Amino acid sequence: MGKIQFLPGILVPILAFSGALAAESKIVQFDVDAQSASSGIREFAQQAGVPILAPSEVVSDKRINAVGGTMEVEQALKLMLRGTKINYKVDRGAIILSQLDQSIGTAALPFPVAMQAEADNRLSAPAATREPEVEIVVTGSRVARNGFEAPTPMTVLTAEEMSLSASPNVADALNKLPILRPSLTASSTTSNSNYSGGNYLDLRGLGANRTLVLVDGKRFVSSIVEGPTDINVIPQALIAGVDVVTGGASAAYGSDAVGGVVNLRLDHNLEGVRATLQGGITDHNDHRNYLASLAVGQGFSGGRGKLLLSVEAAQNSGVFSLSRRDWGRDQRGAIANPAYTATNDEPRNLLVNNALRSNTSYGGVINSGPLKGIQFAPDGSAIPFQYGDLVTSRTMMGGDGAYADINSIIETPTKRRSGYGRLSYELSDSLSAYAEGSWAQADTTTLSTTREDTSIRVTPDNPFLPQSVRTAMAQQGLGSVTVGRYNRDYGTGTYYLRNKTVRGVLGLEGEIGGWNWDAYYTHGDTKNSRAGRNIRNNEHYAFAVDATTDPLTGAAVCRNVGARAAGCIPLNIFGDGAPSPQSIGYVTGDTSWRVGHLTQDAAALSVRGKPLSLWAGPLSVAGGIEYRRDSAVVTMDELTANGIFATGTSVPWAGHVNVKEAFAEVLVPLAENVSWAQSLNLDLAGRLTDYSTSGTVNTWKVGGNWNVNDVLRFRTTLSRDIRAPSLSELYSGTVQGRQDVLDPVLNRTYQVLISTKGNAGLKPEIANTFTAGVVFSNLLIPGFRASIDYYDIKVKDAIAAITFRSIVDRCYRDQPALCSLITRGANTEITDVQASPQNLQSLKARGIDFEASYTAHIGEGSLSLRTIVSYLNHISYNDGLVETVLDGSLLTPLAIGVNGQPKWRAMGSATYELNRATFHMSTRYIGAANISNLYTGKDLDKLRVSPVAYVDLSASYALIDGDKTTAELFVAVQNAFDTAPPATDGARGTEPAVYDLIGRTYTAGLRLKF
Repeated sequence: MGKIQFLPGILVPILAFSGALAAESKIVQFDVDAQSASSGIREFAQQAGVPILAPSEVVSDKRINAVGGTMEVEQALKLMLRGTKINYKVDRGAIILSQLDQSIGTAALPFPVAMQAEADNRLSAPAATREPEVEIVVTGSRVARNGFEAPTPMTVLTAEEMSLSASPNVADALNKLPILRPSLTASSTTSNSNYSGGNYLDLRGLGANRTLVLVDGKRFVSSIVEGPTDINVIPQALIAGVDVVTGGASAAYGSDAVGGVVNLRLDHNLEGVRATLQGGITDHNDHRNYLASLAVGQGFSGGRGKLLLSVEAAQNSGVFSLSRRDWGRDQRGAIANPAYTATNDEPRNLLVNNALRSNTSYGGVINSGPLKGIQFAPDGSAIPFQYGDLVTSRTMMGGDGAYADINSIIETPTKRRSGYGRLSYELSDSLSAYAEGSWAQADTTTLSTTREDTSIRVTPDNPFLPQSVRTAMAQQGLGSVTVGRYNRDYGTGTYYLRNKTVRGVLGLEGEIGGWNWDAYYTHGDTKNSRAGRNIRNNEHYAFAVDATTDPLTGAAVCRNVGARAAGCIPLNIFGDGAPSPQSIGYVTGDTSWRVGHLTQDAAALSVRGKPLSLWAGPLSVAGGIEYRRDSAVVTMDELTANGIFATGTSVPWAGHVNVKEAFAEVLVPLAENVSWAQSLNLDLAGRLTDYSTSGTVNTWKVGGNWNVNDVLRFRTTLSRDIRAPSLSELYSGTVQGRQDVLDPVLNRTYQVLISTKGNAGLKPEIANTFTAGVVFSNLLIPGFRASIDYYDIKVKDAIAAITFRSIVDRCYRDQPALCSLITRGANTEITDVQASPQNLQSLKARGIDFEASYTAHIGEGSLSLRTIVSYLNHISYNDGLVETVLDGSLLTPLAIGVNGQPKWRAMGSATYELNRATFHMSTRYIGAANISNLYTGKDLDKLRVSPVAYVDLSASYALIDGDKTTAELFVAVQNAFDTAPPATDGARGTEPAVYDLIGRTYTAGLRLKF
């Protein structure tokens, strides 16, 4: 394809064309710049793979719009011709252009019918006359080629596909893909003040820190010191589509692309105005959300310049209580089984509803000694504590005890704002300049873990103690009693998190002697701040809970004289709601804060071209150099730094990493149009990376594409990929404390100073990734496409934090390298253990991905079907001593890292378009899974959860459907059958990183284009 002949009065691309798939319904990845209509239409025809007949008087003196992204040919054609006064018609597999006010048909063509027949014969030329398609750059490779021909498996979502779900955040739409695990979302990290409210993508469940997020193929500044980028701070109003590369791509893009790459493509071709306004709510009158976005694109200087602007505001009220759901009110949890013994058939734990504490209550309960079983009513009086069933020292089913998740929330409230601008200009036919800037702010509110005290020592002289208990203590001769209390009335702190990101890009791109080049500089700045309110001050609490009576005044005072002089106010713990506002103000603080300031400066120069032709076609080459500097400075208040507050402990630190890289990629055509292959290509890529912290490391990729015929294609890749340690893993400050350690040398236990900090000696993780797959086009029925891909990922030297006890134990057992983290004094006792992250783990993941799509005209409309299935054969991590197998389980040992997931996950969708109406249904399937692969029948009575399916529905209607103006109303229902998450022993009685906790959600809105 690509050969152009000029006939009298007409421009005719000589293109081979398969009639099996209607021209207008083909899905193609386009990259056509704004230019003259005569050259632009020719380039469009080459990329689309369809013939276009264009009379010269129609295209002369006109310019077409730029078109980029993956979409149907007809959709791309509309974008390209918008505002040009050029009309089109599809006739016998060809696209025929005419003036907007001219009827289209044979009579309108300025040449005889005989000549048209001659052109039609040329349009159906045999495959042997084809030339390579026009070339475009696709995610996962630096070499230009058609998006469907990339050797690395890639899933593409267009903006139109994502809009069918009416998700207010692009991360919500992406996390429905089976290849992504929603590990870090607003509903899975509600009590983690580092990640709460964020949306961090996690390909294959290998950890968000092993998924590289790009914007228009460029890195985005990290959102947190742990490394990943929060999708909430990326401007979303202009996203045209998302490419998800499900294989290693470090040779193309550098570090972190172990699980793959998610590239958010912005719509640089927008002309006019695009706006969305929508709102949503659940059956329970929560998760109230809205989205308002506006994007404007305007060309100037005859199409040589382009200005893009967008603003966006979105808010979600969250779900601030577990009790707002029926399944949350069940008070699920695992309790100890009192009937268990090591020799009988009873399990150690039981999964039940009404899983309560037997040693704490909301108002306090005496949980030991002869007065055990006395609790304190809201008015402070002593009443009997009702024990439930299956009572053990810590748990029971039913009764008056506290529920550990009583203050847990289902989803954190979030609010985000963003603005984006881009200015580009063609300085000449071969040189363009561009500048872009973005600002985004995401705010969220979350709760800390509620303070639960199981052993508060209370003496008889405590003035808040009921007289009846004081008398009973005297009768029993007790000098004190032990009280357990779950402090829901004051012990839950609130954290206000703000993530603000500013980013700018300056770039030049052009063409010299047949070589395309691109150079840019980008600066990103993120301030991730956390402010704590009502956070318990451990020192003040210890003083305030130990109350006595002032012998002079008879007033309740703190026992410690020094604390009393410093303003200590005694705390009444007897009864839910008993603490006074003054005492709460003393034992909690509003001064806790932490700020992480991250910056990224990056510059790159890349070139691509075809320096020579080989026996099977042109050799395609890409290469370039990059420089990047990432830095972080973390500061906080003095009390937080000294560990005075009960939650959120952190210490100041700072660090930076400089990275220098050089890369190259070559696409070698080995065969074309031979008896056994339409084409056979070899893809070779390499990257040399130098880290200022760990030295030089190389990554590479070898890939192959074998197009057997129009139906069958094979693809494979073998790559080496890396993940560099995050700034937090390298430089986080030292936190010290004393802990009991069993010394295997001296064979005794004693207290040792434990120092937890970063490790500047970490080196990059190394991953070896293999993929192999087959792609079918128009197999059995026209319009059907499918792909099956196998992947195998092995990571060595994976970075993991290791506990101080494991360091001591394994130093003397099987890993002597860990002994360097242990310091002994002159008396041979251990004096210090450095518990820092180490390159100790190995990871494994392998499985199969299947994707299929079908498009056909049904009745008066068109039907599109799509399914994506992911089968996880194996995923595990090995810490050098024990391998933990996670496939087919829900075990979530890490907030950011490798976690369990069901073996089967799938999604399927059906979309029917009829005139102005569109109807859509999608189903998400999560297969059965073990609660934990580590459990046996002796560990838990319920070992497995059943499959879960969610159904989403949506419909839209175009009130206005013009060439330049459209107005569309839409409605959607997520989780239409309000399917509840299954019960497990995980957080909040289920597994938030796998299942939907929100329930049925309704959305309605309006989309405008003009």
